[in-house]
Amino acid sequence: MTPLSVQVPFPVFQDRDGQPLENGYVWLGVANLNPQTNPVVAYYDAALTIVAAQPLRTLNGYISRAGTPAQVYVDAVNYSILVLDSKGSMVYNFPNGNGLSPDACGVTYNPPFTGAVAYPLCEKLEQTVSVKDFGAVGDGVTDDTAAFTAALTSGQALMVPQGDYKLSTWTVFSGANDVILYGVGKPLIEGPGFSGVGSANFIASGGNIHIEGIRFSEFISVCASVPTALNDYFKFVNNETSNTNRAINLDVNAIGGGYRSIFVDGNVIENTSYGAWLVSREMHNTIVTNNVFKNLGNAFGSVNNIQAVMVGLDTAPGTRLNAVVSDNIFQNIINTGTQETTAIMMHDARRCTVNGNVIDTVTGGTGEGIYLRRTDMDATCVGNTIVDVSQICISAKGGKSVIANNRISGRNLTPFRAIGEIEQMDCVIDGNWISNCYSGISSLTPVSAVLQSRVQITNNTITDCVRWGIYAAGRSRSQVVTGNTVKRITGGPVIITGGIGPEDINVGIEGSYVTGGGSRCIFTNNHVSQVLGSATGSGDGLASVAFRLRTEAGEIFAELNSFDAVEYGFWLNQTVLLQNNYLQFAALGIYHPSSTPSASSTLQTYKSAGLVFPSDNSQVVSDVNTLDFYREGTWTPSIGRNSTFGTYTAGANDGGTFTRIGNVVYWACRVGGTNTTASGGEWVIRGLPFESANNDTWGRTASNVQDSTGTLAFQVFVTPNSIDVNCNTLVSGTNYYASGFYYVS
Repeated sequence: MTPLSVQVPFPVFQDRDGQPLENGYVWLGVANLNPQTNPVVAYYDAALTIVAAQPLRTLNGYISRAGTPAQVYVDAVNYSILVLDSKGSMVYNFPNGNGLSPDACGVTYNPPFTGAVAYPLCEKLEQTVSVKDFGAVGDGVTDDTAAFTAALTSGQALMVPQGDYKLSTWTVFSGANDVILYGVGKPLIEGPGFSGVGSANFIASGGNIHIEGIRFSEFISVCASVPTALNDYFKFVNNETSNTNRAINLDVNAIGGGYRSIFVDGNVIENTSYGAWLVSREMHNTIVTNNVFKNLGNAFGSVNNIQAVMVGLDTAPGTRLNAVVSDNIFQNIINTGTQETTAIMMHDARRCTVNGNVIDTVTGGTGEGIYLRRTDMDATCVGNTIVDVSQICISAKGGKSVIANNRISGRNLTPFRAIGEIEQMDCVIDGNWISNCYSGISSLTPVSAVLQSRVQITNNTITDCVRWGIYAAGRSRSQVVTGNTVKRITGGPVIITGGIGPEDINVGIEGSYVTGGGSRCIFTNNHVSQVLGSATGSGDGLASVAFRLRTEAGEIFAELNSFDAVEYGFWLNQTVLLQNNYLQFAALGIYHPSSTPSASSTLQTYKSAGLVFPSDNSQVVSDVNTLDFYREGTWTPSIGRNSTFGTYTAGANDGGTFTRIGNVVYWACRVGGTNTTASGGEWVIRGLPFESANNDTWGRTASNVQDSTGTLAFQVFVTPNSIDVNCNTLVSGTNYYASGFYYVS
């Protein structure tokens, strides 16, 4: 018996992708027969005494014995060998081995598919080309520039094995060829730095591009595609980039140049000035999804604009359709200059969707979260979360937009406007939640615009803003503001001027300057509460107003709104229709700046459940259906005699409250002090907040007084034309509890 060392066809057993075969299966059998059904005995030693059970298993390409690479022997001259991967799929089948490593073209590859045809293994291996086939080392030290240049020029789909590949020049590949480059094990490709000028890119291609599973660092741009024709696709998937000027730069000025499909998915792009700059003239389907963009700023080559995602550019118009930016994360976009600074800018694209993104911290420059801009854009901006944007969290100019169900707030910063610069033909702003901003929603159509825009602001919740909740203003065909809740306008320093918003008051909801014949602004079912101002605690000296409605022409209609804890309920000028509104805890329900309004600014009011609310609810009017006076407060009671009242020493717990509704005053008090100098006449409790009616028929009203044990002490009545409660037999120094009502003139 002569032992024969078994030699595999290659130094290691390789998988179909050329990588060492991990957890594979190796069968040895009778030559020219199926080794699974016709196995031979295999041994781990040349003495043929240690049997190796089949199938043999591989570890990192080697036959493994208890986790250690091992040699294998058979008692034969020839043998067959079958190699399967970890899933049981065939890698290759060699029918007649003799212990030597044959040429791959002498090995037959049998594809494991129904109807497949066998062909030489060397042809199978040629289908996947590795950069290592061109001499790349990937040790982090060797310059692999020449190897990558040759590999990219081959026109083959290129595999980049795990490793660290150093490149010494910026532009490795520049040509019209298509590029397919994919990494195994997230290899790192390092350039010479991001501070170069000109066409300093890793790849500058005019054709289709597909890059996947690779880490890039120290390049001006990873991809700078400049196609002159319309290509099929650009795909940038599951990559990581850092220390670049523009990670992706599709800046195509050639008319007709671009891509039918752009897909940027699952990447981590950090330490750059621009993340994905997508401004090709032709972009028919653009998807940017599931990416992370973080730490964008001027330190990475830009002294001007900082943008994470840019779609379109108005200086290079083209056909840009169906753009989707969704489910991305944007963190720390910071510009130390004054130029454009934006997380997402949809600058020149129709049919846009910006949904489900998280934006955290955009500051400096223009400081914008999401910017939608095109005259004929149809855009949806739904379900985004935006925190700490210094200027405008969402803005939309031109076209039609739906801005809905977004969550916007300040944390370390106070965003100037949560939703602002809404200068569009049609816009729906619905169901958004906004807190801790300088201002909430600003719909400001320019006065120069054609009078055809329509804005709906509905079902939004706005809390803890500084200056205003909703500002619906400008030249508009119609504005509908309904179902919104505005709570806690806190007041604070005025930081802007120039007519951008209501800076002269703290206001919950404002509708201003609805101009032109036929225009209408409708405010219904809104609730405003806790607007702080000069009379309600902010300390900024400005008035606090629930609704300010102003118009140069057209109509403003307000119905079924409610407000509380404000200084002014409605602040009006011109013609405003009010109906069925609910007022609570307001110093003035309705205020008109002019005490004698001109004919052109007549205040119109309508009956609401039998009552009319006048322009000033602290004045008494003759109309019996007018709720002309409402006031709540406290008063200070004291006891004495009606001839010589004397000097009253207050008790420790003296006090009184009142509520006046129209000409009826409801009062209550506790009084228990002493008066030793009173004389003559009857005892009285003095100090009622309003003088009673001068009428002995309905000015005299009876009430009850109880002592401290709760026992009825005696009955009292309010003396007509006085502020006294006649008590008859009151005892000085005894605690009494009294309550009742009386009429005033």
